[in-house]
Amino acid sequence: MALMDAAITSGAVEKVAPSSSLDRAMSLIEKRYADHALSAQAIADDVNVSLRQLERDFAALGRTIRQEIRRMRVLKAVALLRDPSTARMSITCLAQQVGLSNGSSLARAMAAEGLASPRQHRAAASGVEPEANTRHDSISHRNRQNRSLRRSSSPESLYMAEAALPPTYRASRSAASPKLRHQEERRQ
Repeated sequence: MALMDAAITSGAVEKVAPSSSLDRAMSLIEKRYADHALSAQAIADDVNVSLRQLERDFAALGRTIRQEIRRMRVLKAVALLRDPSTARMSITCLAQQVGLSNGSSLARAMAAEGLASPRQHRAAASGVEPEANTRHDSISHRNRQNRSLRRSSSPESLYMAEAALPPTYRASRSAASPKLRHQEERRQ
């Protein structure tokens, strides 16, 4: 009987203080944020509550378990990006230290949290303006030009653009497609 009373009492305590599982989950996320295998189910198992109950606890905060894991990883990454001792580390290496797979996933996570890119955070910490990434900037510029060309292109201008291609390129394209072969024959 005493054992049954103790079980009921302990159950009542957990119902009165549901945030204790939330506190334990938050503590666990802070300790294990760098673990690549950290998941909502793993946290629920370690906290010893059902996944659904943990999801309800996090919903009371207005976010999900995955969002909290991402938030913790981004906070730690920003701290590393601003730390002068990690200035020579690559962004990919920093991302892996906080449990993300690469620099791109870190950039996406930071954008989802409404923060600037990792490169901009690192530059702000050093007080230097980030260099223009000419490779990506030129690709972006080219894509904008091509997009505007495609929108405003008439069939005649497309024909002129096709005619400007090297003959070997046109021949290889026309050999691959019967429609292009027919157009090539009409031109001649």
